[in-house]
Amino acid sequence: MKPPTLSNRDLTQDAHGHGCFAIDLEGRVQSFNPSIRDALIERGVLYRDTEDVWHLRWSGFDLQRECAAWMAVCDFCSARPVTWTFECRPFSMAGARGGPPFVSPGDWAACATCGELVQQGDRAAVLARMCAQIDQGWPPAMRRDAQRLRRDLAALFWRHYTGCAVPESPHPFGH
Repeated sequence: MKPPTLSNRDLTQDAHGHGCFAIDLEGRVQSFNPSIRDALIERGVLYRDTEDVWHLRWSGFDLQRECAAWMAVCDFCSARPVTWTFECRPFSMAGARGGPPFVSPGDWAACATCGELVQQGDRAAVLARMCAQIDQGWPPAMRRDAQRLRRDLAALFWRHYTGCAVPESPHPFGH
């Protein structure tokens, strides 16, 4: 049996995305950490419509442009503060169950722990930290999809990582 296909609308409904996925003004799905979700709601930038679909009141999700760099988290495990930037060529990959594609526009931010693991080339430990962030409250099929996506995402990161690591001074504003 073929698994159901998730549309952008499905993915951004509260029942699926828990407010961590939202449709921006250009119709693209943006994803973010729950702590960022809460900050965006407080700022009035993220809202839920009458059908429980989440929306962003801006195009794209550029923390620097929106003067919200303080929201930056590790791209691997979502920890703060960001202490490393890893140069990475842009890439994209298919989403889960027909959902929207994931797009990585370039460099990745990392916390101290993930940064050290990347520098050591410890792919298994990096993937374990990525998978540890999967919400155990999600339905089993969504958790499996999230694990697969993180496995694929980690493999693409390593394939597109240029080998350049830039240390950042730890501070709450990320990079």
